[in-house]
Amino acid sequence: VMDLSGSMNYHPEQVETKYMRACRLAANLAYIAIRQGDAVGLSFARQTKDGATLHIPASRRPAHLNVLISQMDTHYPKGETVLPDTLHELAERVGRRALVLIFSDLFTDTAELKNALRHLHFRKHDVAVFHLVDQQEIDFDFDRPIRFVDMEGGGSLITEPDLIADEYREIVANYLEETRRICTDINADYRLVRTGDSLEDVLTGFLMGRQKKKTAG
Repeated sequence: VMDLSGSMNYHPEQVETKYMRACRLAANLAYIAIRQGDAVGLSFARQTKDGATLHIPASRRPAHLNVLISQMDTHYPKGETVLPDTLHELAERVGRRALVLIFSDLFTDTAELKNALRHLHFRKHDVAVFHLVDQQEIDFDFDRPIRFVDMEGGGSLITEPDLIADEYREIVANYLEETRRICTDINADYRLVRTGDSLEDVLTGFLMGRQKKKTAG
């Protein structure tokens, strides 16, 4: 499940946006899954003009990987998030038990996210969340007055960072802890992924964690 909300296009200093990093992670994991004979599908968390969500049906054919990558290449993050709605729809759409990988910065109402993840869990799906963030979103180390623009709603705000930095960092720390707890409460894999993190390290950590979980189960 790929989040296509506008905030996924954030990249103040890194070459890659959060969306670009998410696509690289998803493509690598899809490659591994298809190589071992598993079917892989793709859903985009952004509604089309007719209110539908774009779903690419799952397939285990090697050529299907090119279809998935092509779809990720031709989409662009914009607009508000509809991630919870997409997850609810997916929970009902996928009949057989599946591993659902979610790539998102999770900028959505936490209560709605919690309900959507619980819906997936209730339907017996295994869930893994890759929480994409930029380090600047955590550190907030701006040193001069700056205009902040809402990448999903379009509004803006000019402020003096020093006046709000401490409160901002506390709010973000609480938000990250809450999203982590929401995921672990349903036994979902939760991975906080910074856009500057090594792709290899993220993938290795996830795969090793899956193996440990499988062995423990």
